[in-house]
Amino acid sequence: MKLGIQLYSLRKESQKDFIAVLEHVADCGYDGVEFAGYYGHSPKELKEHLDRLGLVCCSTHTGWEDVFGHPEETVALHQTLGCSHVIVPWYTLSSAADVHELAKKFNQVQPIYADHGMTLGYHNHSQEFQKDNGKYWLEILAEEAPGIELELDTFWSTNGGADTRKFLLDYSSRISLIHLKDGNENGLQSIGEGDIDIQMILNTAKEIDAKWAIVENDDPKPDGFTDSKKSMDNLKSKFTF
Repeated sequence: MKLGIQLYSLRKESQKDFIAVLEHVADCGYDGVEFAGYYGHSPKELKEHLDRLGLVCCSTHTGWEDVFGHPEETVALHQTLGCSHVIVPWYTLSSAADVHELAKKFNQVQPIYADHGMTLGYHNHSQEFQKDNGKYWLEILAEEAPGIELELDTFWSTNGGADTRKFLLDYSSRISLIHLKDGNENGLQSIGEGDIDIQMILNTAKEIDAKWAIVENDDPKPDGFTDSKKSMDNLKSKFTF
């Protein structure tokens, strides 16, 4: 299993010098990146930097407006990046009816991505662990949109009240990417500094043959550079994967 990082974790630094962020990530020892914006750089330029640094684009977080509204353009961008995983990172869900509508949107465009060898996926937060008729909204989405993968954010699943290990096992055929995030009563923390059972998650991810564990911290302290290095140092020293 390879280690990636969601570049949203370094968004403040990326606004100043995105290429320096990519260089930092490579120096830390990450295998790949998950983009969440491109900061004025073209996909071609970014692919050249990734190749130079020995990184790959494991996936992207791409807004639903582009994924559903501009699939051909989104496919072309990902082809240039050499990336086959297109993940919708957020869709506001206020009711089960919204989940049904989201599933329809996925089903309308998923064949376009599949025709180009790309996997369309969805990244959860805690909202998807509300229930309707005994089923989590994320389970309903998975059932009604069978062609998409689930990029399980294991922090939000845990804090949403789900049995994260069971969810990973139950949807093993639909999960090739997971998000690693840690935290405690004081907020989000570097990996290995919070209360999330990181080793269990890594063990289960390996058990289901997930390809990537992607580190994310929405609120890195004191800054993204320090936090991302600390997370990688802890992963290497405290955990096996």
